[in-house]
Amino acid sequence: MPSWAARLEVTPGPQALEWVLLLTLAALAGHLVQRHTGMPKIIGYAVVGVLAGWLGFTDAGWPLAGVGLFLLELGIAVVLFEVGARLSLRWFRHNPMLLVQSLAESVLTYAAAYLALRALGLEVPVVRALAVIAMAASPAVLLRVVFDLRANGPVTDRAIALATLNTLYALTIGTGMLHTIDRGEGAMLASMLSWAAVLGISLLFGALLAALLAAALRLLHPTSQDSAIIIMSLIAACATIATPLGGSGPLAALLGGILLKQLHPRPWVWPRQLGTAASMLTIL
Repeated sequence: MPSWAARLEVTPGPQALEWVLLLTLAALAGHLVQRHTGMPKIIGYAVVGVLAGWLGFTDAGWPLAGVGLFLLELGIAVVLFEVGARLSLRWFRHNPMLLVQSLAESVLTYAAAYLALRALGLEVPVVRALAVIAMAASPAVLLRVVFDLRANGPVTDRAIALATLNTLYALTIGTGMLHTIDRGEGAMLASMLSWAAVLGISLLFGALLAALLAAALRLLHPTSQDSAIIIMSLIAACATIATPLGGSGPLAALLGGILLKQLHPRPWVWPRQLGTAASMLTIL
């Protein structure tokens, strides 16, 4: 027992075991929900998450830092890269009203959330932040539902495109707002300048990510294991570097996916190995 206790001090220990067991239960619950009800697996994941929180599984400190924060950003970046790689900018030339619709619903959602939260008496900085979060749909949830239900067609493509654009707006505005949320009278102007800086830096890293992946896909088969490793590694590097330099790692991954679609216009083939890793990150 003393030897076991000593090992726990230098290894992940009980906390890692709890997360592994929780992940196992979530995957099992998702499988059973889909098998017996035909509903998406994410419902099972959510039930396990709710029960874990209700039973006091609160080991993760807030705000997140270190490995926990990196895994969160990596999971978001992988999902956003995938949805970005499905979005063709050429589509908007033939269907410009889709872009108008995304802007309209984002503005109206922000306005409705802002007015409702102000009516509840919340302070303006908090209201602005929550209203920006409310603008975004969840690409992770949507892709999980699409995959589980084997959905395909123009309605599915339209929903994915709208969720992608809404998330792009929310990430750009929200990340810029983080730098100015505590400022005074010039907050709005400062936020607009910060939005432009975040978008520009993220676009730079996104373009670099897309160029490197396009070059790699010329040498490797898109569905090979080596391609999956390279894609995951470059997305992780992008998420790690972009944020400290003033951009947003997830936003850079999203923009990188969009740009890669323009450089590699053929239908995107998601490597099976990477799909498994993305699914685990989505569950977490």
